[in-house]
Amino acid sequence: MRTYSLEASASIVLMGVPLANSENPFLSIPTGRTRVDITVGECSNPRHKVSVADDNVAYLLSGFIANLEEIASNKCLQININSRNVLSRLATYSLATTLIIHALAKYHSETLDTWEILEIARYADPIEKPSGWTYVVDSARYSTLTGTPVVFRNDEEFAKIETTFKGELFYKSTTEAAAQKLTRETLGGDVYNSLVHMIGVMTLEAAVKLREEGDAIAIVETLGKLQNGLIASVWDIDYPPPNCIYVPGLPGEFDTYCW
Repeated sequence: MRTYSLEASASIVLMGVPLANSENPFLSIPTGRTRVDITVGECSNPRHKVSVADDNVAYLLSGFIANLEEIASNKCLQININSRNVLSRLATYSLATTLIIHALAKYHSETLDTWEILEIARYADPIEKPSGWTYVVDSARYSTLTGTPVVFRNDEEFAKIETTFKGELFYKSTTEAAAQKLTRETLGGDVYNSLVHMIGVMTLEAAVKLREEGDAIAIVETLGKLQNGLIASVWDIDYPPPNCIYVPGLPGEFDTYCW
């Protein structure tokens, strides 16, 4: 058995709204370093112990490991996440899956680059990703891997944001959304296309402000209000409390972060 104590940024998707039949960018930011202890050993009857606060995430991580057939075959894993702060499901899942692959590669004396880790993780995800949610998890993973804020649209359109930013957000809760209520069919093609365009511009404007001003709180206090209104309207959920923002979580979920 070998134990790897790994540390990386637990990242969240700060700006962006998942919409069906769209491929808009997402802005993700690191929220602090978190240590994850991963023990890997050979075993004939693989069993995995995942110590995380959320049972849903533990279930997803067990499914993720099971899908890593080539590098996790006949391996028993123990995963323990040591975080000073409460992490959302998305932050926990994206961080843990990234480091699980890294630990398994180290166990096999291999080195994987950022894109190899992203591709393996995407393949092993036991999560159904509806249209519009495809790159939410990847955006958070890319921020975790780089340790920087990032804008991520797809595998060909992405960028790191070289900045030192201030402003601490803390995770409050997760809201499950049943289904997208405002769609291309309900709004009409022209209105829906305008909505998609506006959300994309909003996200890119937030990225520019973060790079130039380095103040995450200033962004959520302004553009965050727009994002709250869009998510509440499009997905038909209640507004978050004052001084809080809705951000995309795992597919079908919105996390509330406050300041």
